[in-house]
Amino acid sequence: MKAEVGKNETTGTTFSEASEINLKPVLEVLRDPGPLTLQMGEAGLTLSDQGRVESVSKLIENCKVD
Repeated sequence: MKAEVGKNETTGTTFSEASEINLKPVLEVLRDPGPLTLQMGEAGLTLSDQGRVESVSKLIENCKVD
């Protein structure tokens, strides 16, 4: 996977972009119950599991994932 993290100096917003990523392992992690913490450089974000499994299921139904 290739990734880049940056910060908009005007707004202070941190953003990231990833490419060449294998989605299947990521989707498996997103399906696991419990909170999930994403770390991007010094910035982190914890996602609740509320609604996450349903959202992943809808994504898989509507998009072809190899």
